[in-house]
Amino acid sequence: MIIGAQLLHGLTFGGLYVVSVSYLSEAVDEDLKGLALSLYSINSGIARFLGNYFLGFLVDNYGFVTMYYAAALISAFSIPILVLLSQRDA
Repeated sequence: MIIGAQLLHGLTFGGLYVVSVSYLSEAVDEDLKGLALSLYSINSGIARFLGNYFLGFLVDNYGFVTMYYAAALISAFSIPILVLLSQRDA
């Protein structure tokens, strides 16, 4: 079951990674493209590393319900950022 869930996870979020890299490539100047994509990859890797340990800690100590609520709260932080950036571009 875990291997199947990871397969679905990879298929789902793999597409989001491709779209985000494409969007970032178009959003920055040609001179900064390499730096921007490198910083994006570094930050994504750090976030995955820390997130896996943090959410694993929550599961071990507080259970799956708490972990899902924490993940939802962390994900919700992107909403104000996207709203602010979309207003800036409008």
